[in-house]
Amino acid sequence: MSNIKQLTFIMIFLFPLLFFSTLSFTELAHGDWQVEKSTKKVKLKGYTRSFRSVTLSAEAGGRIIEVNYETGDEIGDKPLAEIDTTFISFEIENTKFSISRLNARLKQINSRVAYLEKEFRRKDNLYKKGHTTEVIRDSASQELDQAQLEREALLLEQKSLDVTLKQLLEKKRRYTIKGFKGWTVTERKAEPGEIIQTGMSVAVIQDFRKLLVPLSVSGEELESMMKRVENQSEQDTNSNGQKMNFPVMVEGLPARASIYSINPAFDEQSRKINIELLIEDYPSEVAINNNPLQHRGGLACTVALDVYSRGLKIPAESVLNRYENPKVFIKGKDAPVMITILDTLDNHLIIADHPELSEGTLLTNFK
Repeated sequence: MSNIKQLTFIMIFLFPLLFFSTLSFTELAHGDWQVEKSTKKVKLKGYTRSFRSVTLSAEAGGRIIEVNYETGDEIGDKPLAEIDTTFISFEIENTKFSISRLNARLKQINSRVAYLEKEFRRKDNLYKKGHTTEVIRDSASQELDQAQLEREALLLEQKSLDVTLKQLLEKKRRYTIKGFKGWTVTERKAEPGEIIQTGMSVAVIQDFRKLLVPLSVSGEELESMMKRVENQSEQDTNSNGQKMNFPVMVEGLPARASIYSINPAFDEQSRKINIELLIEDYPSEVAINNNPLQHRGGLACTVALDVYSRGLKIPAESVLNRYENPKVFIKGKDAPVMITILDTLDNHLIIADHPELSEGTLLTNFK
């Protein structure tokens, strides 16, 4: 019975060890490895800014009677500022009186034209029957023509006053300075009671609902970003259909971003390309230390990338004599390839470029 227990112990504990040892040997004996391009991990850091920025200026001069928002306030339904409309309101009222007075004159002239037309027809009939003279008929025709000309002049004056009234109403509308709903006031440049001139700036407002992150990147870093664009699925898109292709960190919180713009100009001093990332789903509803996060400028944004670097990457186990005359064997070739090791990365080695080795080359077991 004791021998049976010993045999059972050996089978339970030693058989797995023998199995895995055999498995590892089999994989090593028949394994192939692939040469890859060397990569290095890079972290890019930038700071958020508003998606858009607008300076609001006065389109009409006058005294400011009200400013409804302070710096940092989000614009709602109320206008940003209002200018005193007392004098332009008087002009509008006076123009309306002029139009009313003109309409009364038009009614009068229309009545006179109707009467003169009737009177001319009557005298023309009498002239045709020989009951009146040509002078009397011509006098009636001349009086009718003058009344019709006067009516045309009044109609033109009416159109001119209508245009004047529209101009005044439009001008009065511009005494109310409006911003864009949802934007934020970042600079308030005018106060109630202040007299401003046409074209004078009143406030600066910015759209922080979306955030842009300006970055200066190398060609290799941009290439890495663009490859991540290609690898994104169609479901990974924002509201505009753009691929949200970058997992980024904003103030320590995960977010997604897309490439918004790439400046084709090349900065010869820094040898970098200027791009902008667009962040749309930064979680503003999250609170840190009981303070809700805000969409604002100056938030630290980091992007982690794997960028191709100098050299090639191969598994460490594919190298023979790692510390003295290291070499590898290319599958299908008998002669070894001598390599130069530059660095180590986890279970891989970074080696110098070699004319016989390139990305995708298969390495095999030692001969």
